[in-house]
Amino acid sequence: MRPFIEFDPDMDAGYITTAQVQSSEEIAPGIVLDFDKENQLVGVKVLSVHRQMDSDIKMLPQGIQDYIVLLRDSVLQE
Repeated sequence: MRPFIEFDPDMDAGYITTAQVQSSEEIAPGIVLDFDKENQLVGVKVLSVHRQMDSDIKMLPQGIQDYIVLLRDSVLQE
């Protein structure tokens, strides 16, 4: 499945997913991870997308950083 990217400009919130979500976990302020039924990462929700800086996400695993950067870059192109 291709990544599905959505942005809500009123909430400055972005979302990227690649599969059906079964559960979610907030791992940092404004960053929520979504998991499938096998507990594999399939999505990321980011609140205040325009304020999430590289320094804010460097503490996260590389795969999660990649999701957030893809989301932020997609939003900034709009």
